Amino acid sequence: MRPYIILIAVVLSALLLNACEDEPTIPDLCQKSVDCATPPDDRDWICDEGGAAADTSFNSSGPTFTYQVIGTVPSPNADYELIYAPDPWALTLTDLICLGTGTSDSEGNIDMGGSTFIGHDLPIEGDTNDGAKLWLVKKSLLDCDSETNKISWNCNEVLFENERITYTYVGAGS
Repeated sequence: MRPYIILIAVVLSALLLNACEDEPTIPDLCQKSVDCATPPDDRDWICDEGGAAADTSFNSSGPTFTYQVIGTVPSPNADYELIYAPDPWALTLTDLICLGTGTSDSEGNIDMGGSTFIGHDLPIEGDTNDGAKLWLVKKSLLDCDSETNKISWNCNEVLFENERITYTYVGAGS
């Protein structure tokens, strides 16, 4: 009879631990339905219902930012980068954070995920938004390897946030 009690205790403990974990927040990423030949202004953009779109999930707190992106992108067989894009906006962003890369298949489908050490909260201090903007950008438009990350503007190759997110860094000494 004792083994059954231990088994029940283990199962209940596992269920309780899972119930305490943060539920992932799911902001949608989408192509926008406005003419965006120049970087965005403060307009409230809406998603293009016929355009590319992806769902993202991520941990809202932890020592690393862990994410998953599943959807379709504008270009098939292309590398895309998930980025954090703070405001005020500039084409050279010292605070732009490249979070991870994935490659779309021949039909433009993408399924990418990973974990990135950021070392601070999102949005960062000084970001003028009420939450962090995540964008999925065609990798050829980015320079994530320089001291000041750069992005070339081509909104047709970007999936923009439909909702802003928050992430709390929880690390050593926090």
